[in-house]
Amino acid sequence: HGGDGNWQSLCRELCGGYTQVNATVDSYLDVERFHALPNKPPSPFLASGQEVDLVSFQAGTVIATPGFDKIRALDSFVLLESHVKPGVRVSKTIDLVTDIGNIILMHHDGKVLEKDIAFIRSIEKIPGALFELEVDSDEEEEEEEG
Repeated sequence: HGGDGNWQSLCRELCGGYTQVNATVDSYLDVERFHALPNKPPSPFLASGQEVDLVSFQAGTVIATPGFDKIRALDSFVLLESHVKPGVRVSKTIDLVTDIGNIILMHHDGKVLEKDIAFIRSIEKIPGALFELEVDSDEEEEEEEG
């Protein structure tokens, strides 16, 4: 699976120390280690986790990314990958291709994970909370008309 393998640390934690990538490599290079793996993942998983795709509700040129530091401080934070930085133009997110990045979250307490996801979704919707933008002039016109 893609995602630059960002999900692997989450998968290892959920499954108790292995991923499908490690299992595949071991099946060819370390048969004994491969046969030591369980026949199926643990149920329930050993942790709670999720990949969160970031959504932009505005278009414009990024001035600052204050929300990124807030996300990195979350209890369940593992990884943030985004091309967004000051000077980059972002569009409104309309599909997976136009997301503005992704975050891997993981925690042994599912309630902590839920709280952190809700926080991310809330700052996405507050102008200036996730990132500060110089809003496109056509964007402002659309908001005034709508």
